[in-house]
Amino acid sequence: MNRKIYWYCFKRQCREFYELLALYKLISCNLEEFMSHFTGKKFYDDEIRIGAKLLWYGDEKFLNETALYLEEKGFIDKEFGSSKAMEKHFKYSDKPTVISKKFHESLKALFPETTGYRCKTRLYYKERNKKSIDILMWCRDFRPDK
Repeated sequence: MNRKIYWYCFKRQCREFYELLALYKLISCNLEEFMSHFTGKKFYDDEIRIGAKLLWYGDEKFLNETALYLEEKGFIDKEFGSSKAMEKHFKYSDKPTVISKKFHESLKALFPETTGYRCKTRLYYKERNKKSIDILMWCRDFRPDK
């Protein structure tokens, strides 16, 4: 059995991460499949059987950079801040997507602050959650074609 990736922020931020990956065509699963690989303070689930691995349309370096950024900002466990641990949940596609620098800018714009159980900056996300996801995801900064 695989352990889920522990997500340290709100469930909504995990959904926003999914939306970002889907927007850049890095994954092609649905939200439920994606969320089944994560657990967190608000949506805890012990060891479970995770179905099929999620198909990742980027390369190994790109998955590693994404995981390291999320680990650095405190969104995922340190053990998942490397591609080796993430490979338990993702498998690489035969046809990788070419990712521009725009994705990294979008990731940093979506998760600019660190998070944590007792971290003051967690309040940033609590306040931001009052805004619609559509407003956050479809603003100019997140559009891959802009």
